[in-house]
Amino acid sequence: MASNKSIDKSKLLKRLKKDVKKIYADAIAKYNLEVDRVIEDPNEFSNLGFVEQDIVDTGRLRDSKVIETQGELSTRFSWDPVDPETGYHYASAVFWGFNAYGSSNFVPGRPWSERAVYNLDLVNYISERLKKKGYKAKVIKDDTRTIGKV
Repeated sequence: MASNKSIDKSKLLKRLKKDVKKIYADAIAKYNLEVDRVIEDPNEFSNLGFVEQDIVDTGRLRDSKVIETQGELSTRFSWDPVDPETGYHYASAVFWGFNAYGSSNFVPGRPWSERAVYNLDLVNYISERLKKKGYKAKVIKDDTRTIGKV
């Protein structure tokens, strides 16, 4: 027969999994909205010289967003707009930058997905939500990544 201590741990683990899934789903929903806001905000990339100029031209980039749930705690966002006249897949050009058509002028990239993550500070958001639920959560940073630890 299981001890009370193991039953308590089992209940705690079940509660933790449920809470993490809910917080993750909330974070993904926030990120989804923030990505669209970043793409549509005419001043989001003013630090790169884009003032009163959002990423939306035809709306194909924004509208090409695909969200794939790859597991309970894994979601993939992707964008793959195609110019109907040329067949050119241009999301990477907008993200990384490109030489303007017919000139040698370089147009800086506007990494909308990274900006949304930065704006929301998702790792700290998740950590704070866990703390509000009573868990000891902290953010560990190293040179290559940010890791949440519960």
